[in-house]
Amino acid sequence: MPRPGKSPFRHSNQRRRPFRGPTPPNVYQTIHLGVGDGRGVSSNAVRFPARKYAAIDLLYMPHRSAPTGIDKRASSERMKSSGVDLKADNIQDGLRKIIEAGKKTRNVTWDMPSLYNATTVSNVLKMLPQVLLPNGKLYFTSEHKPYIHQIQEEAPALGLSVRTRTLTREEAAHRTFFTNALKDIRGGIQLVEVTYRLKKALPRKKARKAWPVKT
Repeated sequence: MPRPGKSPFRHSNQRRRPFRGPTPPNVYQTIHLGVGDGRGVSSNAVRFPARKYAAIDLLYMPHRSAPTGIDKRASSERMKSSGVDLKADNIQDGLRKIIEAGKKTRNVTWDMPSLYNATTVSNVLKMLPQVLLPNGKLYFTSEHKPYIHQIQEEAPALGLSVRTRTLTREEAAHRTFFTNALKDIRGGIQLVEVTYRLKKALPRKKARKAWPVKT
């Protein structure tokens, strides 16, 4: 999986890559939808201490049992000590609360969404324009073709553009035990990059010309 915030696709306009440096108040670098043991987001938070990261995972709700190999208490403490804003909630409610708090994000990552359902995918897509900054991205990684087709069909009406490619074996090697057995499935694991298009986010030409601002 590419590092969140660094697109694996070629950029034709370097001016449209403003998401570097510290995050301003009320803006996250990345919101992670589901984090497992949280090592990845904790590592990013330690590496880039001037950037704020959020993680939403119902695994950390008190009544939830952790999968084998995950120590919930240790993982939670690791994330919080590294500065991650950990939200023990389902991803829809967690995103909704972030939006209601008036916060935005540069990027969203969602790995292994085949564990969810089509309604959740639709609801998350609908919330993206409310939580992403202009030109912000969702990095959606899945081997589940129906969800990929669903995104390709539903995203344009929401002002979202979509690009898709197959992960290399090396990029897919990080995936957890839930999907490691599927790395050799026909078609491979897909990375879907969903972008909140600038023209949709900023309809006025004057506002687009002023973009990017410091975000």
